Amino acid sequence: MIDAFIDHSGFLVTWGATLLKLTTLLWGKKRTSQGTRMWLFALFVSLFVTFELDEVYTAIDRLAGVNNLSWLLAYLSITTGAYFFCTACCTQATRWLTLYLVVTLIALVAIFPFGPGSTEECLTHIVPHNLAEIVFVGLYYGFGAAMISLVMLPSLRAVYRRGRDEGERFVCLRAAAGTLASVAAVCFYALKFFAFSTSFSAPSTYLPFAVGVTNVANAMVLSFIILWLVFFASDQFYINLERLVRFAQKIQRFRKLRKLRATVIGVCSLPLPSPPEATWKDQIRNLDLHIYQELVWIMDVRRSLQRQGQERELPDDVRKDLENIGWLNQLLQSVPDTLGFEDLVNAYCHLESKVRKPRPERRAFRENEESWHLADLPLP
Repeated sequence: MIDAFIDHSGFLVTWGATLLKLTTLLWGKKRTSQGTRMWLFALFVSLFVTFELDEVYTAIDRLAGVNNLSWLLAYLSITTGAYFFCTACCTQATRWLTLYLVVTLIALVAIFPFGPGSTEECLTHIVPHNLAEIVFVGLYYGFGAAMISLVMLPSLRAVYRRGRDEGERFVCLRAAAGTLASVAAVCFYALKFFAFSTSFSAPSTYLPFAVGVTNVANAMVLSFIILWLVFFASDQFYINLERLVRFAQKIQRFRKLRKLRATVIGVCSLPLPSPPEATWKDQIRNLDLHIYQELVWIMDVRRSLQRQGQERELPDDVRKDLENIGWLNQLLQSVPDTLGFEDLVNAYCHLESKVRKPRPERRAFRENEESWHLADLPLP
């Protein structure tokens, strides 16, 4: 049931994306060779999904009179599609990619009569009938894994670094989607070939395990299709996604600053007014303002600890745990005042994890300072 759903949903999605890409290519403002290659990639992927449909599979075999001919056509299509996709992403390696493609296509056609072409018609492709079938499948899986590992992932990493250096997070998000899609494809190749090759001459009790691994591999295919659509989404989609990510990061920073304030209040009671309380709706609506208020309060605590340490005057309720106060003061004084707003927020968010979790530096601080006063702490 799940296999049929994956096959038919993939058929609709891939052909819809192919037609959409064709309209963009024909009536777009500027036609490029990269856009043409991407459309060819979408076309061959759609052909691959079409040949894998059970109805099409059996119909082609009956018309041609050759068993499993659709299997060969599907592998030829997806191999060619992977080639066009890699050449569109990395134009510097087209020569060796073309040679590798030609060798792989010739090898698939040559091994087919001895492998799938010499066996009965099979729609599942879970258990190989001979060693030639394993070689036939291994040629395709090896080609796909090599293209992803040697071309796709390095290209996506370069795109991610360029977007990070230029401050364009939506480019990084697109590269991340492409990386996840590539990883899903590699997982599919590995799981599918493992289940297919190890089930050869295996006992009948191994077959349910191979079927389970194959179902996981099919789920990887569905993930690849979804991530593939996300990868080719418009720039506006990624710009909106970037805004959502930025908003989530602001919420996380605000929570960390509030936790740091709560930790400071738990360690010492300083005569400083806390930021005004607000409802969660107001906090979401004016998130930048509340982050600024929390940051100002923490910096006031920092200056108060520094000033009281220099004056050697501490309230009685502050003297209860000098060790914790000294450790807290040392952490707060480690953040320079010359940092910008964003850097200050990030620095104090990082301090929150140090205050919350015991660190080896705290134990060293306690062991090396047998007798000390707050005024003896290193001050900037």
